[in-house]
Amino acid sequence: MNFKITFFLFLFLSFSISVFSQTESAQSLDEKVTELTNLLYTVENFQQRLGTALDNNEIFQAHQKEEKFYLDLVELLRADALGSYATIIKDAFISEMTEPQMDSLIVALQSPYGDVIKKAFVMDNTLVTPALDLYVDTILEEALRKRKGRDSLLYVTEFEVDLSKLMDGEYTNTLTSDMVVQVTRSGNQQREILNGTQLNYDVKWNSNNQYSIVNSKDNPCTFIKEDIIATVYEIEGNEFRFIVQFPDGHYEKSVLIKTSYTSYDQEIQTFQIGLNEKYQHPVTSPLSAAQILAFKELGGHPFYPLSKAYRVTADIELFDQFEDINMSTSSGKEATYQKYGRATFKLNGASHELTIFRSVELNDDGTQSNDLFIPFRDLTSGKETYGGGRYIDMKIPDEGKAFIIDFNKAYHPYCAYTDGYSCPIPPSENTLTTAVNAGIQLLKLD
Repeated sequence: MNFKITFFLFLFLSFSISVFSQTESAQSLDEKVTELTNLLYTVENFQQRLGTALDNNEIFQAHQKEEKFYLDLVELLRADALGSYATIIKDAFISEMTEPQMDSLIVALQSPYGDVIKKAFVMDNTLVTPALDLYVDTILEEALRKRKGRDSLLYVTEFEVDLSKLMDGEYTNTLTSDMVVQVTRSGNQQREILNGTQLNYDVKWNSNNQYSIVNSKDNPCTFIKEDIIATVYEIEGNEFRFIVQFPDGHYEKSVLIKTSYTSYDQEIQTFQIGLNEKYQHPVTSPLSAAQILAFKELGGHPFYPLSKAYRVTADIELFDQFEDINMSTSSGKEATYQKYGRATFKLNGASHELTIFRSVELNDDGTQSNDLFIPFRDLTSGKETYGGGRYIDMKIPDEGKAFIIDFNKAYHPYCAYTDGYSCPIPPSENTLTTAVNAGIQLLKLD
């Protein structure tokens, strides 16, 4: 039995040939909408679009051969599907077209060119729409695959570098919107302050980036009754992102936000390791499989020697109005940022300025992000570093804190190594007239 043919046979036996009946005489606007609908839309057109929607629907695909489900669906659609379709069309016309535009379209459709216009419209619905749906389905499946890779225990990567000493320091861990845990790591010991109560744990490292947390005997309460396993899967900036696996088998994602490093060397080492690890693993890397192999063989990104001279304290002059601007990108598209302020600082014996930009993205709670973005070029661009410039990410400092620009954390956009990305192009005012011998250097993979 061909369920699709039978379905539409049941469905359309009770439908008239037009989508929108003209039996009701309402206001002139409604009459125009009715006329446009019947000129452009037909039951056959509706059948095509509904069929495509069903083909792309996972629920329909899974249950269409279940007779009870099938017959119930037919009855539901016979009751109001075509009427709902007509209402959708009516609302679209009214919301998107003025009455003079409707008049012009009716005249055009009733002219000798009307059949050509209708043919183009039908072609869009019957050919373009299904093809676009297929493309979207493919992209969604790829996105789900990537999310599965990043958000599940299947994404277990072995870091090239031992994180045990790198993770010494102080952190915050936000468990809920109103609960922040203060965490201190030192060697194989972890101390947490939770609602004023200090809890102690032993840390046992299973690999370079996976460890078990074991409850210490001297804790005032047993918060962890059995060992839990934490796998660090990504380091970005001061965030250590990890997946926690609990004894009952379930897992959760979490993040430790580092607030204090044991040394400045450790801070920059963390930045460099996090960047290299991101490029080495297929789920997070912009590189092809062959490029990843070459990247590993070359030992990752080359960096300039660490120099505190390139960690500068700047005077920041905030702009009176934080206007949104569209920054040009390598793909020809535009990226939107907010102009935040102008930073003035001393570097290599001279005074320099950079425009600082703020992300327009919102946090989960709807507040504006505190992320700042500094794209720049300097005298190394196109020589020792990427000609399209380098970037620095930072946060808006807490009130009373100095505004520090750390060029040792300068990194390249993905466009330095591969095509297909829209990388913001540093504006002309962010071209420094000095060589910034700090941060990342160019790595030639080809």
